[in-house]
Amino acid sequence: MSQDEHAMERPGADPDGPHSTQFQDATKPQEQGPIHTAELQATLDQLHRSNRDLDAAKLKAETAERHMTEAIEAISQGFGLFDTQGVLTMKNSRFCQSFPDVKERIQPGMKIEDFVDAISHSRYLDIRQAGGRESWKMAHMQRYYQPHITFNIQLIGDRWTKVNQHQTPSLGTVILQTDVTDIIRLQETERNKLVDRQALFIRATLEHLDQGICIFDSKARIVGWNQRMATLLNASNADFDLGKNFESLYFQLDPKFNLGDEEWARRLRSWVLGKRPRPTLTFEVRNQERRILDVSAQEMPDGGFLISLTDVTVQRESAMTLARTNEVLERSVLNRTRELQDAMEAAKRANASKSRFVAAASHDVLQPLSAAKLFLASINKATLPDQVDSVIGKTQDALNSVESILGALLELSKLEIDENALDVGHIDLAPIFRRMANEFAPSAAAKGLRFSLVPCQSIVRTDAEFLQRILRNLISNAIRYTDHGRIIVGARRSGSTLRIEVHDTGRGIAPDEQSAIFQEFYRSGTAASAAQGIGLGLAIVERACHRLGHPLGLRSEVGKGTMFHFTLPLSDRALRTEPNRTTPNSGPTLAKGLVVMLVETDTAVRRGLSFLLEEWRVSVLAVRSADEAENLLDALQITPDAFLLANQPDGKTDGFALAARLQTRFGDVPMCILSADRSAYLIDRCIAAGLHVLHKPIDPSALGDFLKTLKPAQITRHHSHSSST
Repeated sequence: MSQDEHAMERPGADPDGPHSTQFQDATKPQEQGPIHTAELQATLDQLHRSNRDLDAAKLKAETAERHMTEAIEAISQGFGLFDTQGVLTMKNSRFCQSFPDVKERIQPGMKIEDFVDAISHSRYLDIRQAGGRESWKMAHMQRYYQPHITFNIQLIGDRWTKVNQHQTPSLGTVILQTDVTDIIRLQETERNKLVDRQALFIRATLEHLDQGICIFDSKARIVGWNQRMATLLNASNADFDLGKNFESLYFQLDPKFNLGDEEWARRLRSWVLGKRPRPTLTFEVRNQERRILDVSAQEMPDGGFLISLTDVTVQRESAMTLARTNEVLERSVLNRTRELQDAMEAAKRANASKSRFVAAASHDVLQPLSAAKLFLASINKATLPDQVDSVIGKTQDALNSVESILGALLELSKLEIDENALDVGHIDLAPIFRRMANEFAPSAAAKGLRFSLVPCQSIVRTDAEFLQRILRNLISNAIRYTDHGRIIVGARRSGSTLRIEVHDTGRGIAPDEQSAIFQEFYRSGTAASAAQGIGLGLAIVERACHRLGHPLGLRSEVGKGTMFHFTLPLSDRALRTEPNRTTPNSGPTLAKGLVVMLVETDTAVRRGLSFLLEEWRVSVLAVRSADEAENLLDALQITPDAFLLANQPDGKTDGFALAARLQTRFGDVPMCILSADRSAYLIDRCIAAGLHVLHKPIDPSALGDFLKTLKPAQITRHHSHSSST
């Protein structure tokens, strides 16, 4: 037995002594080895799974990136993506293709500053209107920091690139480039055609004016005149030519000046040659025939100017007669009381106010004249002669308003002294509202404004002429001071009164100006130019409302808009001057808003049918041939609710051929053949083609029966266009 064994056997020996501990430590690795091996294997398995997942994610990312690259390459536009730091991260092959000389420099990793700098140095960039390459560069760097913007870049050779720039949700920037050269060139061509047509219409408008008018462009060249100007200058049309310089015209007419005092012509020439901007020039001259001419010269916003001559002999003689009468009265009242003297002073002030109103007539004359020009300009979509009749009719109404304005201003001057100046009666608002809609819708549309005039069938007690003057001034004022948004005119009934309101989304009126705007010759600081009028419009409104007893008020907020309103008493009886159009005897009961196209070669028949349909509240597109009908439909882009097609036995007008083309284009739209042919053959053809037939002379009741067949579903295809007829 060993010593250890003896020691273990010795009484009192420790069984857990040093040797026992060494034995236990030696046996532990053998017990824990399998556990560590299992944990190591599990860790390795997890590492392998992570590597597989990582490889799959990497493959998925590479696939997504490849798909993204293929997608942007498929875009027909130039595409570029800049990150939040303004660094180009992705583009397609069409990006910057309009700048081939610098395209290769545009690569991912380029900063936005370097990108704009490279484009600014391209020889394909047209910088004639940009003020130099540095100015162009600065302007486009400022545009980059806008979240959403669209603009055009002009290239040499009259080419254009459209740029759409949008901010991404992660604050990066996407830039899309599109070649829009063909679109802009087409727009320019159409614009030139429109200008040519407008020039013809303006010339026709000028010939209807009682004033002599001559218009010059910014280079003092003639762009328009009328025969009245030549007559007042003792000249002939041969002396005027488009494009002739003012100086040439002046020296050509110098020997013909026969107005008593030639100094007026030299004064006018000095004004034309003077420094811009030129103030408005007005003075009077008397010719050898003792006629008095009012001479006016006014600069236009584009640097051109307008010269007008007006024969004011009658007005001035009336004023001189009145002045002589006043002198007699003044001598006869020297011994009157102070009360009578105060009354005379009031009369003098009223007379002076009348003179200012007459001198400032151009403030309101310009509005209906502008409406006339816009009506004529609207013909750019209607090349058919019979449609021109409708537009010219509206234009004539606007031009007639010019004469009524001068008469109304003279009557306004009497309001201070003549208690009998007003002609108050029972007035139907419906035709007045329609007239206002026809007059102002074009000028509102020309500014891009939405104009709504809510129809009103009420009858009120007022003076018709002054009511129209109030409405005309308030609406024109709203259009003038509204840059975007809409204008709404409507009426609210309250008991026995009716409040007419004119709302706009314009610039608004500051509280400290809301009382001053009704003063004579006051102009807001936002429009203190001669082109915006001389500050009489609201003064006329305030004075007329005061004399008529129509309370006037306004509500306005700067930057949000203004609402003017005035209140009229409702009439206690209906008008008896004309029959009610809604009575059963006025025509058939038809669906509202119908639009009918009439193709008729005979002028008398065409006009008669048009008049009858309009009396039935049907909008008529009246033309005289198939070509004109199809051209008009192309221009208006609407679908009429029915077609009335003439068919001539001699074959000059084939209504059946036109009906076939229209059916192919519009489908199942009701169509009716108008013909004097009563043969069975024609009736059979109509039945076979699915067409109605009306024999000439047209029976109104039969026509009404045809229109009653129109289904309500057909009425909803043209509401946005019916006013253009």
